[in-house]
Amino acid sequence: MQIRVWRLWEDGRLVPKWQRNRLKAAQGEFRLEEYRDEDMRRTMRIARLLVPSSRGVPLDVLTPLSDAVIVAIHGNRMTISGIERSTIFANVFQTWFAEILPEQAFADTDAVKP
Repeated sequence: MQIRVWRLWEDGRLVPKWQRNRLKAAQGEFRLEEYRDEDMRRTMRIARLLVPSSRGVPLDVLTPLSDAVIVAIHGNRMTISGIERSTIFANVFQTWFAEILPEQAFADTDAVKP
């Protein structure tokens, strides 16, 4: 499924609604999968936004969300929440506001617009 995503948190703070028009969208293929996290020793859901690469292995456009949950779906829009896990900085809460795109809309773009 092709989606356009806006990250609603920056530096651990929720972006106020009146500032959200300045947020830049990322675009790619949305995947919600289960995987075994050996550090946490449990199965988790991970949300990923991917684009194709020249090597044939998809690349993450955004930091994947661990413990991802689809909070709401309304029409062609959805909200996904989870944890951005980092090896350098502290893990932070993140919410993606996503718009589901028609398949042809993604194919027409030349490059991802982060």
